[in-house]
Amino acid sequence: MHLTVNSVGCSKTAISMADSCVLYKWPGQQNWVYLQGELVPVDPTRQGFVIAPFRGNAKMITCLLKEESTEFPQEKFSNMVKRAQDDYLFDPLHALDLYHAALGKAIAAVSNGKLKKVVVSRQEHFACRDDHFIRQFPALAGAYPNALVYFLSTAEHGSWFGASPEILVEENETSFTTMALAGTIKSELEIEMKDWKQKEIEEHKYVADYIAALFEKNALGYDRYPTAIHRTGNIHHLISKFILPKNQSTSLFELAGMLNPTPAVCGLPVEESRRFILEHEKYDRSLYTGYLGPIGMPKYNGFYVNLRCGQKIAGGAFLYAGGGINKGSVAGDEFNETCNKMENTWRFFN
Repeated sequence: MHLTVNSVGCSKTAISMADSCVLYKWPGQQNWVYLQGELVPVDPTRQGFVIAPFRGNAKMITCLLKEESTEFPQEKFSNMVKRAQDDYLFDPLHALDLYHAALGKAIAAVSNGKLKKVVVSRQEHFACRDDHFIRQFPALAGAYPNALVYFLSTAEHGSWFGASPEILVEENETSFTTMALAGTIKSELEIEMKDWKQKEIEEHKYVADYIAALFEKNALGYDRYPTAIHRTGNIHHLISKFILPKNQSTSLFELAGMLNPTPAVCGLPVEESRRFILEHEKYDRSLYTGYLGPIGMPKYNGFYVNLRCGQKIAGGAFLYAGGGINKGSVAGDEFNETCNKMENTWRFFN
């Protein structure tokens, strides 16, 4: 269950472990898939939907019931939303103080060379009537057709939703795909490579070079595609894709374990950045910057990093966003970046 140290608390939900469910739409597809089953430890031989927090063990909703439709299943979704809890306590000013304190320490750690990069995140509460959220949710999927869009409900994690653009590892018929997605610009207009500042270019290069070095260390062959621009709403990222042929001694889960957490959501060096986050963020990211996705399906299997996401509660939601701190980072700019990322998700529910 999601707990936020010093800011958010919640009580137990009435959802049983055998009544976990998820509704999702795979990127580029029209069909919605609804799964319902038990929440169990991951079993790569079974069909289901994997849920991995930023810290903690991955679990999966087993495929006891599966339904697929090109139409949005409004009634099922409404019932899922109604499970969301309503007894949260949140102090927004205290949460902001904690974020700015962590941000200042991150900028100092990067400036003195202790870290190359570290991602500092925060949460914010947004109010919204449940009936409005239910009506507007399909617009999120319509606006981001190339994202993994989902809503899930479990006793352990509560109710979460999101539209993630970032592949952790995707399984295709003959290959695996992953990506470096880092560096951010907000713009309603299309932008070009010349529009990026050195800070964003370096932030992206750290992530892409790390992934390449990781594959080389593990003797895995890969193709690295040229850096391009990926747009999600009015948020633009730099993106580099990597393709790995399947004729190598690795698997979907091995690659996920190798890549998670990436420098895009953690920092560099990865382990030192992870320790910094756990010590200084002062709240539990829970599913934010973990990963999730379906396994064992006839096609469209793999995991997306859980970005542009939120935890649904009765009458609103907690949204999560972060930014990569490296040399050249300015505290005010980093805070604005988190606002832009949250707004890019919540604008559908205003």
